Amino acid sequence: MKCKSVCLMAFLLLLPWLLFAGQELGKDESFSDNHDRWFTDNRITLSGGRYNFFSATGDAFAWRTQEIADGVVQAQAIWTGGPDTHGYGILFRVVNECNYYFVLLAGKGYFLVGKTEGGNANVLHPWSFEPKLQEHGINLIRVEMMQDTFTLFLNDTQVYSFRDTSLPSGGYGFFTQKGVRASFDDLKVWKTVPEFTAEVEPSAIPADGQTSAMQWRSEIGKRIRISFPSDLLPGQFWGTYEYTDDSSIYSAAVHSGLLTLGSAGVVTIEIGEGRPSFESSTRNGITSSSYGYWPSSFRFLLDGQPTLPTLH
Repeated sequence: MKCKSVCLMAFLLLLPWLLFAGQELGKDESFSDNHDRWFTDNRITLSGGRYNFFSATGDAFAWRTQEIADGVVQAQAIWTGGPDTHGYGILFRVVNECNYYFVLLAGKGYFLVGKTEGGNANVLHPWSFEPKLQEHGINLIRVEMMQDTFTLFLNDTQVYSFRDTSLPSGGYGFFTQKGVRASFDDLKVWKTVPEFTAEVEPSAIPADGQTSAMQWRSEIGKRIRISFPSDLLPGQFWGTYEYTDDSSIYSAAVHSGLLTLGSAGVVTIEIGEGRPSFESSTRNGITSSSYGYWPSSFRFLLDGQPTLPTLH
């Protein structure tokens, strides 16, 4: 231990690209020109080293059709004008104009995650304020996909994870709601996530309020189900969404909203690499501490599919 203080209304030309065996990075698009023949019209332009979207009469979007199942989609999203309460963002596992997942940001610092299936849009995570987002600025969106598990990072901070089996593979693209001006840049797509395994311990490991993840430090990507009894006392923990591996898993689970203080429950963690810093925050009635570099971390994965409210 250390000492610490909607169906879419237009489409992109379907032009496949080749990912050579052995390469991790399959797409690295700076939008410095349109050599890759991205779709453009009077609402969607490619200029100034960015892919620019604006529609005054309806949503604007474009996508690439690719059979990507496991991997990462990442891009910079830039709010440039219009309503700052409406969405702009990326699409992933796009099958066609009526079936895809989406992450939307709003200029005021909010994000939303959802799924459109058969033309019907459903919210997986409602509009929520995220302090890590740059209001009216440039934000990095990253979605990691592994089988039925999806993990969202905003500006390199994990903010949401969910499981869903509806769309096993598909392409990627961009989306803006009516009236929003937004641009996208530095698109990167990987077909695999290095050092990631989908294996989960078959049964939950019993733990207490002081149990940490240090025993699995060398097993990057490992997932472990952990069971807690009721009436535990919280222990020390460091970080937000991603925690140092010597943190109390129980306290971090309460902080992440997966458990409530004094309640029993089961959570699933995933072992991660070290991080340059871990930030403190107060969430769900419990406060974490901050710390600098630490060589290993963990984060939580959802065990079940969340309730899907109607998108309005």
